[in-house]
Amino acid sequence: DSICGYQNDATADFTWSRHKGSTSSSTTGATNDHTYGTNFGYYMYIETSAPQKTGDKARLISPEYDVAAGGSCLQFFYHMWGDSTGAFNVYLKVGANLEARPLWALSGDQGDFWRPARATIQTSGKFQVVFEGVVGPSFTGDISLDDITISPGACPASGSCTFEQDLCTWTPSARPDHFDWYRLSSKQ
Repeated sequence: DSICGYQNDATADFTWSRHKGSTSSSTTGATNDHTYGTNFGYYMYIETSAPQKTGDKARLISPEYDVAAGGSCLQFFYHMWGDSTGAFNVYLKVGANLEARPLWALSGDQGDFWRPARATIQTSGKFQVVFEGVVGPSFTGDISLDDITISPGACPASGSCTFEQDLCTWTPSARPDHFDWYRLSSKQ
């Protein structure tokens, strides 16, 4: 079945699931979606409990896109929380070939937060994006994915942000402190 044009890879060990609310295991996984920040919105995730085992992979494949002149910018939000979190890899698929090196990759516990990610896609012709979740050593390693966009042009340089539309890849510190930063707009 297609989910917004995305398909699970039938050759993978298991599949990504469309979900809302908390994942089924405690101390891992998202509690709500990124889009609305509620348990009414949906997101995709991999469930790392049995029957999955260490090293099993689930792959979600995008529809086919044409690369824009100057590249395309892939942006998405991920949630990787749990002391047994495995790896989250993003690959490009050009024709029938999956590129050997990931376009983006991260592994391990990243905290109980939705975090932004982005990567510039530079290729010729049509391409697909493949999101791969890899199971870690135990069931406390759910990986979630939400709000995927692919837009024309290269992604902004890391660290640069006008804050006009969002926080780019900036995130509040998870460490306790005495104040918080907020993005606001003013009417003049």
